[in-house]
Amino acid sequence: MAGEPESIALSYAWRLDEKVDRITETVGELKARMVAVAEQLAGLGQEVAGVSRRIDGVEARLVRIEERLDLAENAGVMGSE
Repeated sequence: MAGEPESIALSYAWRLDEKVDRITETVGELKARMVAVAEQLAGLGQEVAGVSRRIDGVEARLVRIEERLDLAENAGVMGSE
């Protein structure tokens, strides 16, 4: 009988304490996962920014090529027909 609780209220308190401990552990795990997700999102944001810079560079080169070949003017004329 040494391991048994003295009252029903104490028994419920112990069970409640165990549940709170499990919830606390689960919340800690969720926080760790959220940090990992946030880090992955930050990495993706950097990758998207890099791709955007590369596309901007290609676009600038394309504009220069069109200007050298006088395609930019012709495209405007052809587009209005």
